[in-house]
Amino acid sequence: MGTARFYKEMGAVMRDGDEHDHAQRMQMAYEAVRDAWLASKEYTALVKAILGNWTSGNCVPYMQPLTAALVGDGEHTLHRTLWARTIQRQVEGFFREYAALRGSRISVDALLAADTSGFDEHDVNGRFDAPKACAFLLQRLFDSLAIWRGELVDAGMPCTEPDAIAASLRRLRKPPISVSRLPAG
Repeated sequence: MGTARFYKEMGAVMRDGDEHDHAQRMQMAYEAVRDAWLASKEYTALVKAILGNWTSGNCVPYMQPLTAALVGDGEHTLHRTLWARTIQRQVEGFFREYAALRGSRISVDALLAADTSGFDEHDVNGRFDAPKACAFLLQRLFDSLAIWRGELVDAGMPCTEPDAIAASLRRLRKPPISVSRLPAG
């Protein structure tokens, strides 16, 4: 329900937009719908829309206003669910790419230190550079874990889950991530 409604409302904003280029209008529409749903506290629908629309894990900057609102309003279960599913997708994406490098014995530190400037995860040709793709995905994953951890610390909540995931990744082991079902609505 959240995803279909999200696209419907986004389409309406896109039609009412000015003459910006398509990508810019789309970004503005995404933000307008998100902000409207945040204002009306339609958190569950927005979480569902985010999880339904962004499958590669590149949604973190977009979802940060929502995660801040969830923590601020005490919606800790939704906050954890959104982060856990997002991190789970990022982990799966990283390990899919890393499968091509397993035999090369490249270290986590080397991947985290690699220069990934100019890497575009949506460019099919960029995927032929497996070390750079892995480095990009791992760096984004650690950045996401740091943001999640920071939100938990700022809210005075335990941050054991992001820390455990990071520790597992540092050993290049796929971490177990328990993902709960989203509530109806």
